[in-house]
Amino acid sequence: MEYQERPDGSNVTAAGWALVVLGLLAAIFSGSAESLGGWVFALGVANLGIGLGVLLLSLGYLVRAIWFLPGREIPKEAHPGPLQQSSYCEWCNRDMTPYRPCSTVRDEENRLRAPRLRDEACIAQFRARGLAENLEE
Repeated sequence: MEYQERPDGSNVTAAGWALVVLGLLAAIFSGSAESLGGWVFALGVANLGIGLGVLLLSLGYLVRAIWFLPGREIPKEAHPGPLQQSSYCEWCNRDMTPYRPCSTVRDEENRLRAPRLRDEACIAQFRARGLAENLEE
């Protein structure tokens, strides 16, 4: 059985380290600011960089800790994506996007759909399967 790739938090952790370094550099250079406005700006950048960096670091390590616990393997089939959900109708051999193909729907639902059909190929398929008794010829 094929499994989904488990996230290891490395992207978030790398961004966190980069922000911490940026914040520390801003804190170091805040001492060389020539005006009060420059000093406040450097201190704000330092505070933001270190704060967001630590937050991203903790999230990255948290993702790594949770997803690498035993028994967290999730099969790929368990979560079908939008590309895996087929909109191909086996009855008329056409792609029915954005609609649900009739071949994947129960007969009761198809009987409810039958009066709204306008496509001749679909009407013919419904008649061949006995799902369109109330359609006019």
